[in-house]
Amino acid sequence: MVQAENKWERITLEGEADRLYTKPRTFAQDVWFRFRHKPTALLGLIIIVLLSLLSIPLIIYLIATVTLMHDFFLPLGEALSEAGKISVNPEYLSAIRRDLIMMVLFMALGLLFAWRFIRGQLNSTKSETSKILINTMRPNPVYGANAAAAEAPQTDNDTSFQ
Repeated sequence: MVQAENKWERITLEGEADRLYTKPRTFAQDVWFRFRHKPTALLGLIIIVLLSLLSIPLIIYLIATVTLMHDFFLPLGEALSEAGKISVNPEYLSAIRRDLIMMVLFMALGLLFAWRFIRGQLNSTKSETSKILINTMRPNPVYGANAAAAEAPQTDNDTSFQ
């Protein structure tokens, strides 16, 4: 039986390490890279946006149908036909559009105000996240030092709980 002298000899390929190495990316850079280089990621984004846009008229139609059935006691068939007429009414659509714009602005402002906290959570390590969670926890007074006093029955002349 013939054995090789060193089976685990290092193979050096010039430039191979440089070709395999990529610099570390942030989350946003990774997302941008995936959308540029992976067509399925871009296709998924397009499908999600299309489904979201198509679901808005369907939700408007369903809300109008349920409202007609509940408030005006219409049977399903009549409610469906009337909801079709209502959901293309320009006044109704402008009210829905105004509400949608307000919701998007509210969401954008919420993200704007909370972005520093969100970014800090995404960039923190597990130990930092654990410290943040522990700092937000408050002990329940029933299980603390005053547990016996909290479990004691309250009498009329006991004013410690008032």
